[in-house]
Amino acid sequence: MVTDRGMLRIPPQSIQAEACVIGSMLYRPEALQDAVAGVKPEWFYRPAHRTMFERLVRMAADGVAVDAMTVKQALFDAGEYEQIGGDAYYRDLLEGVPDASNIAHYAKILRDKATKRALIEAGETIVSQGYDATISATEAIGNACAAVHSIGDSQATGRQTSACDAMSAVLQQVQDVRDGKIPPALPTGFPKLDLLLTGGGIRPGQLILVAARPGIGKSLVAGDMARSIVQAGGGVLCVSAEMSAQEIMERHAAAMSNVLAQKIARGRWTDEDGRRLEQVRRDMARWRMQIIDEAKPIAEIAATAKRLDGEWNGGLSAVVVDYLGLMVPDGRDANREQQVGAMARDCKQAATQTGVPWVVLHQLNRAGAQGRPELHQLRDSGQLEEHANTCLLLDWASDEQQGDQWSNGGPWRELMIRIAKQRGGIVTSWENSVRRKLRGAVTRTEVMEQL
Repeated sequence: MVTDRGMLRIPPQSIQAEACVIGSMLYRPEALQDAVAGVKPEWFYRPAHRTMFERLVRMAADGVAVDAMTVKQALFDAGEYEQIGGDAYYRDLLEGVPDASNIAHYAKILRDKATKRALIEAGETIVSQGYDATISATEAIGNACAAVHSIGDSQATGRQTSACDAMSAVLQQVQDVRDGKIPPALPTGFPKLDLLLTGGGIRPGQLILVAARPGIGKSLVAGDMARSIVQAGGGVLCVSAEMSAQEIMERHAAAMSNVLAQKIARGRWTDEDGRRLEQVRRDMARWRMQIIDEAKPIAEIAATAKRLDGEWNGGLSAVVVDYLGLMVPDGRDANREQQVGAMARDCKQAATQTGVPWVVLHQLNRAGAQGRPELHQLRDSGQLEEHANTCLLLDWASDEQQGDQWSNGGPWRELMIRIAKQRGGIVTSWENSVRRKLRGAVTRTEVMEQL
């Protein structure tokens, strides 16, 4: 590209980021799905990288297993291996990926560079239109506007829907609900809460924020929601950076069998407890639940959700994230508030794109918190509330544990669930919040006495 001073300038590009995207797709199936869903071939500046990307996309579409060896053989068979640079290119590609889990960050770099290249091309088109004596000024302006608008169209990855099509989809959904083909909403596991939520539960495409101070029971509530959905025949993707998959299932097993989680963990159960746990194991064989027990970028979680939905033949019903503050942010230079706000926005976009509700847990501030929790106490970012369709706040009804009948599941505490925000629906005060008794709220001393 030549400037007005006659100097050659290289268009905006990042060969390293392009290589990182391709390498990530080779290393991780989740990254492959993410790239297929969100990256376009024209974003690649280097022809060899574009060839590699298109080959990977075709293999994924054909259901072919993707790894370093299968891709290399496919390139050989198509006569493309030597064209892209042979062994030297392939070796550099495989060795040049710092972290395959950061593919969302690499893809963002590609998109930004491609957008700038498109902007330069549009500028050159506008200049040529201004010098073209064969067309009128009106035509030149029209062509210039078309060139500028094409930039957004070529780089956009979101969905665009006309008002008429959207309304048609609404009417079809209503008809499907009336015909019993689909439920109006997913059950939360809390019947009284379902009565207060629009549609009778959590609805597709919504972002449901569950927030509380540490130690109140966010994970318990999220577990009840997930268990209610899978027991109703749905599929759930659970992502937790706080608990391992085994710890999560211990909680589900304890809730379903009425056997203390401490007994399960220590192997100190009776024969009757063992029979109950075995029945739980048989029941869980029918569950469609996938667990990721480590922090992930939101884009990678969304890609996994899309992949599971395909594997379950459209059976993904919800995504549960525990909790947002522990997930991996995309931005490198943003402050913490901006990072959390961006992750909340990404969760909302992912809920819309996947067509299932995302239940996202988050912390409330501890410092200076007095009285019942409120939305303004959300930790790190006020944008969380802005992006959420529904906000549920949790708190204990009192500081005291009640009951002492171990044969009936142990002492319990009363949990309060307040609907602090609901778009298109009612909200409740703490006095009118949903209440539920949670079993197993015991001290270590009491547990040891019973074991």
